[in-house]
Amino acid sequence: MSDVTAFLRARLDDDEKIANTAIGRQPEYAEWAYDGDEVFAPRLGERGDRWNVTCDSEGLRPAVEEKDGPHIAHHDPARALRDVAAKCGVVREMEAARTNLEERGINVPFFITWTLWHLAAVYSDHPDYRKEWQI
Repeated sequence: MSDVTAFLRARLDDDEKIANTAIGRQPEYAEWAYDGDEVFAPRLGERGDRWNVTCDSEGLRPAVEEKDGPHIAHHDPARALRDVAAKCGVVREMEAARTNLEERGINVPFFITWTLWHLAAVYSDHPDYRKEWQI
């Protein structure tokens, strides 16, 4: 396994953990919506509840600006988990191709390395990110 692969797997594990923490034990919290006033978990409405994702310090009023609400709702935990799964698939396939080629004594095409570097670029603010991965 390459260093960039190990780095990506660790970051994706972090992302998955953060998304699952946001959901908690209630899968209804995974999907968020914005109604022009607040970001909320619409599936809780099926139970008669309304759970606001963003509230003021007392938990009473929505505390999100109109320009931010759609972005927050768009990147809900359900989407984050789908994103993690998709990226894990790419990392797995790239690493499998690299391993297969190396075992056969074939030079690894640079696009495999570049693909992993592009995925790692999302985490360029992480202390373990290496400058040599910059594209």
